[in-house]
Amino acid sequence: MTDESRGPRWPALLRRRRRWIIATVVVLVLRAALPLVLRHVLASQATKALHTRVDIGDVDLSLLRGGAALKDVAVYASTAPAATEDGVPAEPPLIAWKRFAVGIRYLPLFRKAVRLREVALDGPHVALDRLADGSLNLQALLHPSPSAPPPATPQPAPPATRGGSWTIGIDRFVLSGGGVRFRDLKITGSEPLGLAIPAIEVADVSFQPGVYGEPGRAHVEFRSEGGVVRADARVALLEHGLMLEVDLKARKLPLHRARVYIPGVGWNDLRGEIDAALAYRLRTDERNDVRGLVRLRDLVVHTPALEQPALAWKRLTVWLEPLDVQARRATIGAVELAGLSVVVDPKSRNVLPLLDGKAPDAPAEEASPPPATETEPKSAPWHWLVRRLRLDDGHVQVLQPENPLAVAATLTARDLAGDATEPGHVDLGLGVGSGTLHLAGALRVAPPAFGGTLAIEHLALPELVAVAAVVPPHVLETATLAADLQVSAGLDPNGSAAEPGAARVRGRIGLESLRVVGTDPKAFAAGWKLLDVPIDDVLVPAVLPDAPPAPVPAPVTIALGAVQLEEPYVQLTRTADGRLVLPPLAPAAAPTPPAAPPPAAPAPARTVAATVGSFVLARGWVGVIDRTVKPFFSTQLNPLDIDAHDIRSQGPTIGRFKVSAVSAQQGKLEVSGSLGTGDGALQVKGTRLALQPFNPYVTSFSSYSLAKGTLSVTSNVKLAGGRYDTNTYLALHDLALQGAAGDSLFLQQFGIPLTTALALLRDLNGDIKLGIPVTVDQSGTQIALGTIVLGALKSALLGAITSPLRLLGAVAGGGDQAGSLEPAPLPSLPGRPDFAPEATEPLRQLAELVASRPGLGLALTGQASAADARWLREQALRAKLAAPGLVGSIASLPERAARKRVLDALRARTADQPGELSAEDGKRLDEWVAALRAPSPDELTRLARARAERAVAVLCDEHGIDAKRLTVRDPQVDASGGKPGVRIGLGAAQ
Repeated sequence: MTDESRGPRWPALLRRRRRWIIATVVVLVLRAALPLVLRHVLASQATKALHTRVDIGDVDLSLLRGGAALKDVAVYASTAPAATEDGVPAEPPLIAWKRFAVGIRYLPLFRKAVRLREVALDGPHVALDRLADGSLNLQALLHPSPSAPPPATPQPAPPATRGGSWTIGIDRFVLSGGGVRFRDLKITGSEPLGLAIPAIEVADVSFQPGVYGEPGRAHVEFRSEGGVVRADARVALLEHGLMLEVDLKARKLPLHRARVYIPGVGWNDLRGEIDAALAYRLRTDERNDVRGLVRLRDLVVHTPALEQPALAWKRLTVWLEPLDVQARRATIGAVELAGLSVVVDPKSRNVLPLLDGKAPDAPAEEASPPPATETEPKSAPWHWLVRRLRLDDGHVQVLQPENPLAVAATLTARDLAGDATEPGHVDLGLGVGSGTLHLAGALRVAPPAFGGTLAIEHLALPELVAVAAVVPPHVLETATLAADLQVSAGLDPNGSAAEPGAARVRGRIGLESLRVVGTDPKAFAAGWKLLDVPIDDVLVPAVLPDAPPAPVPAPVTIALGAVQLEEPYVQLTRTADGRLVLPPLAPAAAPTPPAAPPPAAPAPARTVAATVGSFVLARGWVGVIDRTVKPFFSTQLNPLDIDAHDIRSQGPTIGRFKVSAVSAQQGKLEVSGSLGTGDGALQVKGTRLALQPFNPYVTSFSSYSLAKGTLSVTSNVKLAGGRYDTNTYLALHDLALQGAAGDSLFLQQFGIPLTTALALLRDLNGDIKLGIPVTVDQSGTQIALGTIVLGALKSALLGAITSPLRLLGAVAGGGDQAGSLEPAPLPSLPGRPDFAPEATEPLRQLAELVASRPGLGLALTGQASAADARWLREQALRAKLAAPGLVGSIASLPERAARKRVLDALRARTADQPGELSAEDGKRLDEWVAALRAPSPDELTRLARARAERAVAVLCDEHGIDAKRLTVRDPQVDASGGKPGVRIGLGAAQ
């Protein structure tokens, strides 16, 4: 074939196919121009619909494969400024992406199914802001324009055709390289948050059941500030609901941006990271639960008021097994908290500074909730169970004005439930300094109950007391608590049921090295070395919430064993105005709260029945200073010992007891006895108790002072039938008083000077002994006991003084009153220094009295009287009548016989005979005596002195009395009366 023959065929071929060629060219032109047209139309329509600027970089069409893509799309805020001259936007867009592509399958369209082969979104970014009014900036894109016509009223959808409805499905959705920038303009101080979304993949997503044979699958990944969240999900639409399975894993999600969204706390810093591995399962009406692990690591919370973190921990891990929303049951497999650190401020409003960083805003007026309808169902309660709870290396810092109190804490618990019939178990350990507290046992949450042990060792109390503000600081200097207790409150220590509603405690409590001081420790200080209290049983009935109601509360019973108190001490001081110095036991007064409404009628008070097996106080010390007298009174008892048995509060009663003490001057005091209901016996014995320390009281209330002396006392007291009987015996040893201004007062009361009384009271050993009986019955209870005792003391003292004088028969009157307690004068023979015969026995008794009272001295006063003068003149007349020369001078008398009768009478009187005369002879004798010279005063004085000296001679020579104890005073002469003799004056020996 030649070229010539072939040449004409091409034009013909072109002519025959020019229509196809033209169609192809048209299609190619349309394909090239359509994206440009679509880009312009889509941008214009989007701008109009969103009322803001929308830019579309390119439109890519793949008609054969059923695909379309929008590239470089940007949506700007309506308030954004225009782009610069070189086309660069003035501010970032609100929404932008690099590429959004959709691919559709054609064949399913013939089966009324829209199947998107792939939906891909590459590089999406959203700038999301929460505005000051709480709305989102993206909401402005959805609001209609003010000039736009109102939307048309929606018409009801036409009924479905018989051919069936359309189905929609997405084979695959992919998002890659996405991100969200979030700003919260409503919260002051919030910082922008950037959230990266590396990938989201979803497969087989349908909006009607049965489109895909398998559930849809999704994979989502988020990243933000080093944290990663990955989620894999399976979802399927069921005939009557939804099936959803999500497995989520999160690692190192930061918390610091969440700080500003926690209201009312005012934290200035929040740090921490969250890890999680959770599995969520949902099947409508069948299952709705989540299980897995959530961990919060390295939490730190700061508040403005504290330099250290208010709350921190290293790791908090929670295992959910599971959290079942469908059954409203939460099962926590384990909770583990490690490295907890929390600050507590007892004086803060909320105790926890964590919650007190910001004052709460004024409460806004809230609209009242709508009234609940009767048909509104009541939500079923949640049930919860914690299988295991553990706290390791916990620390609580309690703020104080000085040094904070550090408390270490550990905790393990298991099987804690809100409604379990079987109790769980708890083991709590606290450490304060070198002290520890350990609580372990069975625990029931509802109704609350506990049964277990409480062990305390070496727990220092001053810091705890300061935290509780029970007493002002520095009052309790030292104290260490120890305890080993078994506690039963609804449960016994083995976890079995105990007495309903009752609490019981048994064990032992010890308090060592207690010291309480006042403002001046020298004025008040008290404490002890050890207090040991064995608790046999303490029962408090009806104290728990589940206690059965009772009209009258059951009594509280307390039974203690052998209580021991070792080396207690107390220093007491009484001020000059009579107040007792005590420590300030009440803390600083808090502001007065507003008046509370009147309380309801109080419940009947509980009674307490307490018993103590024994109480032993060993080696105690008591010091007393009294500044109401001068010089100040000061004394002490050391040691002080108490031993009591069978003590009961009801009565009260004491089976037997003994109290013994030794004074600073080594005097001893013992008190023993028993006390029953309405009866009892008491024995008091004091030995050589020094009196001189009480001298300030003696000098303050009398004119005497105590130079020396000790007191011994024995007293027996009996109580029976409302009657009080006591016999008290006092013995004063080596008592010496100084000062004589008070003698007159004693003389007025007892009729004898005090010094003389003391001399009379002393026995051969120099002791003064008194017996003081006191009896008080029910009729005498209105009289002060002090008045009764003083009256008995006065009677005993008066009786002791007068008893030796009564032996002399020299006390005038009777009973307890005496005009003079001095002995009657010793009679002497008239006109002579010799004693009359009736003076022999009084002299002997007087000698015995002086001999039995070594401190007693006698003052002897010779007395001359008119009887002595008469006797001397009669003896002078007798001498004259008997003289030879006198016969003649009397011879002229009418009756010579009268001379002989008078002379015989005078001679009889010289021989101490009566010498009776008739009245007439007596008259003659008186006349003859009157005619003679009377004795001179000097003669009578010498006679009186001779009588006193005669008494000294008789007492010394015949009875062996020391002459130093006898004093001869100036003689007394009474020429007009009186009786001849020697007056005896009692006094202290010189």
